[in-house]
Amino acid sequence: MRKAFAALALCIAAQVAGAAAARAQQAGTNAPAPADNRGTPAPSDTAPPAQGNGPEVPAPGSGSETSAPANGSETPAPANGSEAQGPTPGPLPPLVAPAPTPAPNPAAQPTPPVTPPNEPLPQPATLGEATTTPAEHAAPSTGNAAPPPKGLALGIELNGGMTAGARFPASQALRSVEEAVDGTFGASVWLGGRGAIYGLSLERTGLGKDHYGTNANGETMEASYGVDTLSLLGRWYFSKERPAFYLGLSVGAALPDERSTGTRAPDGVFVTPGESYSCSASGRVGGAASATAGVEFEVANRLAILADARAAGFLMSKSADAFGGCSPGTGPAVIGALRIGASYRFGL
Repeated sequence: MRKAFAALALCIAAQVAGAAAARAQQAGTNAPAPADNRGTPAPSDTAPPAQGNGPEVPAPGSGSETSAPANGSETPAPANGSEAQGPTPGPLPPLVAPAPTPAPNPAAQPTPPVTPPNEPLPQPATLGEATTTPAEHAAPSTGNAAPPPKGLALGIELNGGMTAGARFPASQALRSVEEAVDGTFGASVWLGGRGAIYGLSLERTGLGKDHYGTNANGETMEASYGVDTLSLLGRWYFSKERPAFYLGLSVGAALPDERSTGTRAPDGVFVTPGESYSCSASGRVGGAASATAGVEFEVANRLAILADARAAGFLMSKSADAFGGCSPGTGPAVIGALRIGASYRFGL
């Protein structure tokens, strides 16, 4: 009887140990297997417990050394005195891996547009609606140009050009060549507005050169003539906007001068070689008047360029001793000139 109770207790202990081992194996089988780099879960190394009609088999290492048969009969002890061994466990069923769960495809999901926070989305412009350039992309404005100066102004002017003219001395018997081309330059100061100006001008005008042939005493001479004028001027513009066409008049005093070079016979002796000489002198004060027509171009706020044509006449002495005997007097002279100048005005 004692052996029967011991065998029954041993069988119950084996069944409890086998049930615990089966639950542990079932928990390991249901755990998710790690996926490989292709997204397929790896098969589990733990096999499910054996399913069948035979008795449960304790797992290895469970601490049970013997198992009792299912009908409760005693197990005879082996002859060598060792403990009884339980029945051999049957074959394990094949492991069935769970179906892999497909990984989501990131390319198939649309990406929502990213917009800056607190910034409204751009709205399309409708027909007839004015559009403007954003302030951060707009070109910097240089502002309106300064208006042209108005009212009275004080100005200065410089000019120069080429002249061509004629002189009318008392006698032209020995004058062989008359050079009529020369130059002119001057400066003026004026006061006025954009419609008219009035001022004072100082100008130097070349009247050309005369060549005299050899006289009976063997004397030769070349004389260069010029005139300095101090004139009152007035200029009237056809428009206050620039460019503008203008007309001008001037009248003033004229001071002629000359410089002559040549040879003279000493003591009036013809056979003696001539001696060279040079002489310069100023004549009597005369008068001058001129008329001008031109165009003024404004190249800066207060700077202007002028281009004009001028006709001038000079009233001078034509006597033989007009220059103290250095050369004959020039007489009246007329010239035409083409000039260009620059004018700058100071606002008042």
